[in-house]
Amino acid sequence: GNDLLTFCQETLDWADKKRAAPGDPFQVAESVYRTAWCVGFIQGVINTNTLYQVHLKDAKTKPFFCGPKSGLSNVQAIRIVVKYLQDHPETLHAPPIAVSAVALRKAFPCDR
Repeated sequence: GNDLLTFCQETLDWADKKRAAPGDPFQVAESVYRTAWCVGFIQGVINTNTLYQVHLKDAKTKPFFCGPKSGLSNVQAIRIVVKYLQDHPETLHAPPIAVSAVALRKAFPCDR
């Protein structure tokens, strides 16, 4: 959870233009790595959920969350996960997949 919060908060700072590109090329590379990791991880959570929700709907596997029919963007999902981690620091020790699933399920429960 700690790395997830750090990497994804940095990603949102870039998305919201609150962060300028660092001058040091090594810092740029590290920042790009963290942002790419966050976006890739969150997209993986969304894709896995879509697999469970759409392609395995006849199986006993249930989705983590039931997102909006119009789809869920990476940035929206990242905002939800970052807010959840900020509001629940007691979960920062948990695996990123666990806290992401809980955060997105709270935002988009399947029993609505």
